[in-house]
Amino acid sequence: LRFDTAVLEFLGQQDDVAWSRYMLDTTSEGGFSWQAAAIEANPTDQSIIDNAILDHKKQLTLHEKQLTKLAASVKSMATASKAMNKAVIKCAEAANNYSNVPITENPDNNDRTSFKKPIALMGGVLNVWGRKSALEPAILIDVMSTCIDYELMSVSAFRDLLSTRDNHYIEFEKLSKKHTEHSTAKETGKTETKGSRFSEFLPKSMVAQPKPIEDAIESAKIALDTQEEICKACTGALFNTEFKKFENDRASQFKLIVSMVGAGMLKSQGDVAKAWDNSTANIKTD
Repeated sequence: LRFDTAVLEFLGQQDDVAWSRYMLDTTSEGGFSWQAAAIEANPTDQSIIDNAILDHKKQLTLHEKQLTKLAASVKSMATASKAMNKAVIKCAEAANNYSNVPITENPDNNDRTSFKKPIALMGGVLNVWGRKSALEPAILIDVMSTCIDYELMSVSAFRDLLSTRDNHYIEFEKLSKKHTEHSTAKETGKTETKGSRFSEFLPKSMVAQPKPIEDAIESAKIALDTQEEICKACTGALFNTEFKKFENDRASQFKLIVSMVGAGMLKSQGDVAKAWDNSTANIKTD
């Protein structure tokens, strides 16, 4: 349904008049598709619905707790990576300085300068390490940390979606109670509803006026039926697409993290490993 243009047009109406026209148009392709999907997706067993909603709420709490820890750990790792990069650069500078230290000649000892080649090789590798590892904090922050923060926002957004459904059911209970009150009032012989208790202090336009009980029952019934359809639509959307989409999106997000971070780290650390390997080969040839 996310890619059905007729459904998107139906749900995307912002103008009240246009929306009312769509609601009354029983031939609306988008409205028909949406209602059919909502009805088909709604489980008939209320216990199944309640248990599924409760299970997802528990899962969201668990995921949010662990994702928060993971996000903090990645930021700590990025900080440590930045500090490590600075230390490597400083070490490279010290190794290069040492390899260039002036050595006085000593006819009795021809090995005074023999250390220079390996220390120079080490300095060269450290230079490569410093340059390449400079990218790693950015990879951790701009890619890994950002993606995890996005996943945290997705968890929060999904919790808001469940809360929206809960709020619609709370409103349904209120409307149901109101409808029952009007029906009971009719049975007891009342012919009109009560006006606002502030009616004697405020203008008529600002307070609820008494109206015939039959009209009140009809209005309450229309509001109740409308709210019931909204509740069904919310539940249907969750069971039809949102539950599955949330799980699929989470899996895709972490696959993306592994792919992008892995590619960056492989390039960075691969070049460093190659530099160490070359330096080792040069030492062996001596």
